[in-house]
Amino acid sequence: MDTSKLLPASIKKIGGTFWGFVNESGDFVIEPQYDYVFDFQENGLARVEKNGLYGLIDLQGNYIVQPRYRWIEPFSEGRAAVQTVNEKLPSYKLIDETGKGITKKYYNFIGSFYDGRAVFQQDHLYGYLTRNGREVIPPIYTSAEHFSDGKAIVKLSDNYYYLLDVNGKTLQKYPYPYIGKLSEGLIVFSEQEWFDDERKIGYMNEAGKVVIKPQYKYANEFMNGRAVIGMSDNFRQNSDEGVIDPKGKIIIQPKYNDVKLLGEDRIAVGKASNEENPYYGSVYALATTKGNFLTDFVFDNIEVFKDGKASATIKGNTFFIDLVGKRLKNLPTVEGSGTLALEDNIITANMDHRVYYYHENGSVIYQQHKIIPINEQIQIIEEKYKPNVNFFVYYPRIVGIQNKQVQKKTNQELKRLSNLQKISPNEALSYVYEGDFIIESLIKDLLTMQFTGYEYHFGAAHGTGIQNFVTLNVKNGEFYELQELFKPQSDFITKLSDMIKEQMLKEPEKYFSIDLYKGIKPNQNFTVTEDTLTIYFDSGEIAAYAVGFPKFTIPFSEIMELINEEGELWQALH
Repeated sequence: MDTSKLLPASIKKIGGTFWGFVNESGDFVIEPQYDYVFDFQENGLARVEKNGLYGLIDLQGNYIVQPRYRWIEPFSEGRAAVQTVNEKLPSYKLIDETGKGITKKYYNFIGSFYDGRAVFQQDHLYGYLTRNGREVIPPIYTSAEHFSDGKAIVKLSDNYYYLLDVNGKTLQKYPYPYIGKLSEGLIVFSEQEWFDDERKIGYMNEAGKVVIKPQYKYANEFMNGRAVIGMSDNFRQNSDEGVIDPKGKIIIQPKYNDVKLLGEDRIAVGKASNEENPYYGSVYALATTKGNFLTDFVFDNIEVFKDGKASATIKGNTFFIDLVGKRLKNLPTVEGSGTLALEDNIITANMDHRVYYYHENGSVIYQQHKIIPINEQIQIIEEKYKPNVNFFVYYPRIVGIQNKQVQKKTNQELKRLSNLQKISPNEALSYVYEGDFIIESLIKDLLTMQFTGYEYHFGAAHGTGIQNFVTLNVKNGEFYELQELFKPQSDFITKLSDMIKEQMLKEPEKYFSIDLYKGIKPNQNFTVTEDTLTIYFDSGEIAAYAVGFPKFTIPFSEIMELINEEGELWQALH
């Protein structure tokens, strides 16, 4: 079944960004109504998200499975693992392509199917299921890989690794403390534990015979007769990556910052873009699997080859290259950093968190509209600011305010709130920053927008999420803070702080850090509806980062004695 003619597409409007599917002409055939969608699979089904839950639709947009699952894995061999909305584990089960449940009980985890088998986890141990949900190999292993060519590597509690067939029969036993995956008849192994700083890694065959003696700090699986190895595991130093063949012969010397196997006998070889700080990233050259370099180090990125073409990026422009690294001028160049993919004469461009579609001649099939109607007079224009390859922000520009001086001042403040910064195009940033905005709601003349950001400093364990809300009067350009909702002499801070603390104590499962909670501030992040006030906290401020951005909703009916009903904010709201 040809499912490539329906393309995931999004629009931004009041309420957020909504996804649907367009045809080859760029017209929506399944209206944008979902929080997110995935590509249609070969079985004619697509996973969709709505209100934080996942379901399945067919090519006509009919629900095969209503959005009721916390997650749905892609289908494999006619089956998909789904996670139920259940705070208590286990919560995974198998469904078929009609949505019918296959397994008779729930599991902690179920993987994808390979060779008619799927790994499952139960009580911290692993086994394998058949397509009909039968436990063909019992959960007795402390780790388990998926099957490949009818074989899989597992580990028992005796710290030995085993090679199994699809029925669970032991084919081989390996007396090593660390074993990797089986690939092209070779297995990564070490005589030391993985976390041992002195570990050395090599390769053995399925029979357990050492083929390449342990000598690397890390080593990847083989792909088309080549494997990437590294001589250092300190990411803050040059990682000394290279490429070997199945006999251990060095094809590319282990002296590079990053090496990627691209398929079709091609390799991307990267040297540090900043030699003093190699973890900032790499600039790449294209080489062959024989070790011959075809280009200089000019690419910011090169993707996997398919049919002699690969997506590549140089200085914020992305295009296709051929097998010798030359730009294919008959295919379009797209402004932005990301990837291009050509399938059935349609180019999918995934650029700076936006998805576009083109014909091969470069004409646009579909791109997300940049004009967002607010009311009969007001529009928001989505603008993009990208002064540097590592820094980009989508920010709102408002048009339609009658007083042009007010409009200009409003847009200056929107730029500031969007975190636009003066950055040199060639400046070597030590971090990546991405910003965006969502139009939450419009109540009369009161517009609420959410500004989001993500900042990641190279080498850090994780990045930092940013979330700010803006409440704007689109008639006069006024921006409101929380304190403007309340009477000047009211002790609203204490009252709201106490009410929020009561809610925190009622939700212990959220793991709020009561000891860190110091109450709210006069300019605390907030949003309003006609009936409620919602207070927001930063990620990590009063709870673990995994909780996200905690929020607490308070009905106005419970705090009316504090509200300044004559104030401009309340009047704009009512």
